[in-house]
Amino acid sequence: MSNENDKNATLGPQQAADGDAPKRAYEVGFGKPPTASQFKKGKSGNPKGRPKAAEISDVAPLIEDIFSEPVKVRQGEQIRTVSNLEAMLHAQIVHALKGEPKAIRTVFNLGAKAGLFSKAQQKSFIEIIEPDGEAGKILRGYHADRSARSNGAGA
Repeated sequence: MSNENDKNATLGPQQAADGDAPKRAYEVGFGKPPTASQFKKGKSGNPKGRPKAAEISDVAPLIEDIFSEPVKVRQGEQIRTVSNLEAMLHAQIVHALKGEPKAIRTVFNLGAKAGLFSKAQQKSFIEIIEPDGEAGKILRGYHADRSARSNGAGA
């Protein structure tokens, strides 16, 4: 009799009532599907796999669309509608004015790329002076002789 109870414990409630139902090797329940419906060895449960995301061939139009989207910005008491790009530039400038080094660097780099800054003439810190004494007299004489030759040759 105890053998009969052990057999019924491994069978489902409906099959326990039927004496001629096939025997299962283990109890079927949550997380334990019947052997017939389990994935076969070497076969994937998702044979096609996850679908690939669509590739974007040209990102420029997408970025332009995002930059040109309107956004509402409060300036004092007034609410203005500006593009995302303009709002980001205003935010960078506000952060730069607060003294944040990265924002300052970014604003100056953007200004330089836009050609807002003129190229300054680099000044040399080297100053050439004539020596004093006998060496100075020799050097002055050399320069005078050279300028006289160049003026005489050109005439």
